[in-house]
Amino acid sequence: MTRTLVIVTYGRSGSTVLMNLFNSLPGVFISGENNDALWGLYRSYVAVRNGRNRSISQNLRTDSDGPWYMIDLIQPEEYASKLIELFFQCIVRAPEQAVCRGFKEVRFVEHGSEFNGYLDFLLMNLPNSIVLFNKRDHGAVAKSGWWAHQDEGKVRDRLTTYDTMMDDYAKLRPKRTFVCRYEEWTADPNVLRPVFQRLYLDFDEARLKQVLSTPLSHGKKTEMRQ
Repeated sequence: MTRTLVIVTYGRSGSTVLMNLFNSLPGVFISGENNDALWGLYRSYVAVRNGRNRSISQNLRTDSDGPWYMIDLIQPEEYASKLIELFFQCIVRAPEQAVCRGFKEVRFVEHGSEFNGYLDFLLMNLPNSIVLFNKRDHGAVAKSGWWAHQDEGKVRDRLTTYDTMMDDYAKLRPKRTFVCRYEEWTADPNVLRPVFQRLYLDFDEARLKQVLSTPLSHGKKTEMRQ
């Protein structure tokens, strides 16, 4: 069965390089950001789930001439599974021969109190999947890209909140998550070896180091990269 990797982080953390590391291996296809396209699908699932639960708990009229006709027959988990399937088919678009597919996204962390439910929505419908959280030194992030034009204190506060959200979720789902740091895996890609093992991927250290030595087209090598 195809394995799935989802890289969750914030902007300018090095996630593009992380994506490239995995994509350097045969049979791996990790797509880039998709402007948080999955969020709308998650909210649709929540609306259906909550509506059905309300119809049951409040004994709403669901007969053929009632305002909630048919809602009691909706299967929210089936709907969620179909939404995830459609997302990977139309948005991620991994080739059929891929042994590992996935995507990276920097916007999961923007959803605050719904962060855990959002990730659960993804993982519960992808049995062979893991989330890889990527963190980076806040001072380096604050000086990079669009962050550099914002108040550094506020940026650091936001990044601290994001890191805490990722750490807390990793504690809740230790078998489905990994947490890594940009500074560590760029210095030694062996830090990522457990992730490769969990995904049953060959760990090619020489290939990974070659990727790390290649500057990205969208930023200076020293900034590396989103």
